[in-house]
Amino acid sequence: MDFSMLWATSALHDQPETINETIEHAVALEELGYDCVWFAEHHFGEYGRPCPEMMAATVAARTSRIDIGIGVIVLPWHHPIDVAERVALLDHLSNGRVRFGVGRGMQPAEFEGYNISLWEAKERFEESLEAIINLWTNDTYAHNGKYWQFPGIRLLPKPLQKPYPPLYQPALSDTTVRKIVDRGINGLIGPFLTPWQLLKENYFEPWNEITAEKGRTDLKLVHNEFVYVAETDEQAYREAKEAAIWYPRKAGELWASHDASTAPPDYAWLTPVIEKFSKLEYDEIYNDLSLIGSPETVIRKLKFFEDCGVDELICFTRFGPPMSHELALRSSELFAKHVMPEFKRTRTAK
Repeated sequence: MDFSMLWATSALHDQPETINETIEHAVALEELGYDCVWFAEHHFGEYGRPCPEMMAATVAARTSRIDIGIGVIVLPWHHPIDVAERVALLDHLSNGRVRFGVGRGMQPAEFEGYNISLWEAKERFEESLEAIINLWTNDTYAHNGKYWQFPGIRLLPKPLQKPYPPLYQPALSDTTVRKIVDRGINGLIGPFLTPWQLLKENYFEPWNEITAEKGRTDLKLVHNEFVYVAETDEQAYREAKEAAIWYPRKAGELWASHDASTAPPDYAWLTPVIEKFSKLEYDEIYNDLSLIGSPETVIRKLKFFEDCGVDELICFTRFGPPMSHELALRSSELFAKHVMPEFKRTRTAK
């Protein structure tokens, strides 16, 4: 199993300080033996941070081995030429260490900020991804789509990795899993803060069955969990509590602030899920929905994901502004020292 780290939230205190802390932590992950650092895209609030390519480029310049993940760029919001150019250049700046995660977004406030209808998200996503891949794999490419049009252009530079950086995409249904497996895209599978037996039955088992059926077991099953490690269970419980409650509450607030009845039908399932998500009690999160605890407890819990065939665990450790930089960094160190050796495959063994 490989291990990486997700940076997805912003902060309620000084922004320059928090940005510098993020960079410091991301650079430290390389020395600790993590495989990848992922940067998410969110806008217009403390729920997340924009411009993942900017953070990724900064970390790439200060590291040499750890992979740099964009997880994910929300394609409906951006012109495909811009995305293709930025990711290709980042691939060169990082000497071929980019992982390119793509998604279609879900927060109504973010779509409203871009003046784009949530109803267009799926079509825009499909059109953008097609254009980006064609820009990377053809000497010249002209596009005449519903949302974007441009004449025959030659995009330079092409990505350093050939034919392009490995792709990653969230997949929450069997239909989407089949589509991304057919395209050779790695899966970001299963939402976090979800009962683990449900993850196994509804997400991990279908992924494993479909990739085996299609002969694509080379594609990675990647999953994200709240991870926080302290010396003892009692200490971990206490130190992670405020941040672990903050994140689902904030997600619920953002979704509840908009009329869910105006969302497209394929987003309808989100309303009851996020309503339940936002009302989670901390004891349930700690006991059943996260990897929070002492090294021994986290090792025991993590074996479930190993048995389910998870290839890479993305650790979401600073899961809210209440979590300090010092606590998050110490957790990453303890996880690397005591937990990772129980599961780690070296890069040369892949």
